Amino acid sequence: MLGIIWNTIIKAPIVTTLLWLTNLTGSAGIAIILLTVIIQVIFIPLRVPSIKSSLKMKKIKPELDKLKDTHKGDKMAQGQAQMDLYKKHGINPWGGILPLLLSLPILIALYQVIMTTLVSVEGLPTTFLWLDVTKADPFYILPLLVAGSQFLSMKQLTSTPQTTAVEQKLEKKDGSGVDMAQQMQTQMMYLMPAMTGFITLTLPAGVGLYWITSVLFAIIQQKFVQEKFYAEAEQTQQHGS
Repeated sequence: MLGIIWNTIIKAPIVTTLLWLTNLTGSAGIAIILLTVIIQVIFIPLRVPSIKSSLKMKKIKPELDKLKDTHKGDKMAQGQAQMDLYKKHGINPWGGILPLLLSLPILIALYQVIMTTLVSVEGLPTTFLWLDVTKADPFYILPLLVAGSQFLSMKQLTSTPQTTAVEQKLEKKDGSGVDMAQQMQTQMMYLMPAMTGFITLTLPAGVGLYWITSVLFAIIQQKFVQEKFYAEAEQTQQHGS
């Protein structure tokens, strides 16, 4: 039953669309890139709220720090106060999980399609630039590009155009302005790109193309959302003052 659902809802549309795009463009590599863009466009309604939630989380960080001091030693009260603060600002702390959960099955399905359909269809143009999309990159260039783009994406999402006055006061107060959550965030900013680059070393280049196209699309999308978010925040601040 699960196999039928998997093949019908996820795998079959990918096979059909990928083969059609390959015949249209004459390259399985270009087809994978176009398929990725189509998928990412479909995911826009899910990803934009996720990005906004991340930006709002950074904006209310000074308030979260205050809550930690107010409810020091009382984890339950601190957790409830945080949830109330999230609700007040319209933040869903788990908003980024759904796009990730939906992306993983597509990534797995694409890997299966590459290793079965693209390999078995005779005469299919699987070469793209220096790559064969059904085989790992022999020069390890693609994994490096994947890791680099992943790092840029994470750095972009964790950076803000300027530090607020409240944040500056907090930094002066504790001497560093870096708490445990920030340290973990910094570690993940380096660890995740390294992991994704390592994983794509042995995967078919088609998977790497999907990954890097997804990340580049996310970088552009994050840029637009961030600019709009900070512009609206600046206008609100000007009206408030």
